[in-house]
Amino acid sequence: MIRMLLLASGLAFWGMPAAFAEVSEERPIKNHTGIPDQHQLSDLSNPPEDVHEMAMGHRSGQGIADKHELLPALPLPVYSGNLGPTIRWVVGLQWAGASAQEIAFMRRVYIRQMERAASKVTFQPSTIGEKVVPIEAGQSALPEAALACRAMLKAARESQGATRFRVLSAYRSARKQFMNWQLNFPEYYRRTTAERSRTAGGALGGDAVELLARYMEQRLASPGYSFHNAGIAIDFITWEGGREFSALTQPDVLSGWKRTWFFHWLSENAQQFHFFQNGGIDEPWHWEYRPLVNPSP
Repeated sequence: MIRMLLLASGLAFWGMPAAFAEVSEERPIKNHTGIPDQHQLSDLSNPPEDVHEMAMGHRSGQGIADKHELLPALPLPVYSGNLGPTIRWVVGLQWAGASAQEIAFMRRVYIRQMERAASKVTFQPSTIGEKVVPIEAGQSALPEAALACRAMLKAARESQGATRFRVLSAYRSARKQFMNWQLNFPEYYRRTTAERSRTAGGALGGDAVELLARYMEQRLASPGYSFHNAGIAIDFITWEGGREFSALTQPDVLSGWKRTWFFHWLSENAQQFHFFQNGGIDEPWHWEYRPLVNPSP
């Protein structure tokens, strides 16, 4: 019965190309300029008709736009395809201190990344959040994935010695995915400055939009198009040798993660619990539940 529930709840993600899997460089979410509050984000089942007004700060007492710099009144970019309802959140994107041109560019990247995801990935509805069950540390997943993860962690802890590890992140709603996307965008924009400047059209041109959309999809999926939104992806954190190894893409963290006892244990044993790495991304902490894939002999 649980297997049928999972198959009906978005596990079409198992057919998702590796390049579009969720990648999870997370930062703390805070309610300050650049981060939408509860008034600026809607549940997917009932998106607000006035989100554009709220993003522009035209409604007194709602959202952070009344207290901080308002978004410029820019025309929305044209987009194609049958995109999920989170496309409507593009008007709520905020970026403290950004120019009108940078905000417009941010919106174009958001739309382009979603277009790329929607061409190959099934949108995950918000109702998945009603089906998840606890794993540990306040994190949840779909029932079969949570059960398998708990069993895997139990087995690892029976073998671990002095190594510590736990679940860092699992199911995330599209709402939280949006906040993560918005929060991380300025940093990814900064990292790609030189490369974008060398593209035809310059740092804010069409080729730059494509470049940054591709860069971001390798690090943070579009809201509603994530394995985490589907409730089947787990990120772990471990401590070893007096150092913390979390979900960060810095080269020293990546190389250190791959030398940890926990990563080697997962590499040898996780498939027995139907957890697998995504070959299209370089994230040793990120494991995906795929019950239809048989373990290697």
